[in-house]
Amino acid sequence: GAFVTFLNLLPVGQLDGAHVSRALVGERVAALRYVLPLALFGLAAALLVFADGQAVGVWVLWGLLTLLIGRAGTATPLDDAPVDRRRQAVGALALALGALCFTPVPIVVTV
Repeated sequence: GAFVTFLNLLPVGQLDGAHVSRALVGERVAALRYVLPLALFGLAAALLVFADGQAVGVWVLWGLLTLLIGRAGTATPLDDAPVDRRRQAVGALALALGALCFTPVPIVVTV
């Protein structure tokens, strides 16, 4: 469950993390569609070197998916009014929750 929550809070495309990020920082979130796949591919490379290749495929797959999902961009908001401080705090809390759900090796298979 925590892994799926983390993936949903990635700030790319139509995922919830993109909607939260766009509300907080506006159109600047569009730059993440280029940075996030590179970060995920970098994580896969680091796991290949430091974790005996465990979960490399998961992060390569998600890097490819974020490339695909990010092409669509985020949805246009119905209301583009600035977000008040309380909602900014809730948005930051949601993104922090996503960060807390992160685990570099989400699935370990032992034979």
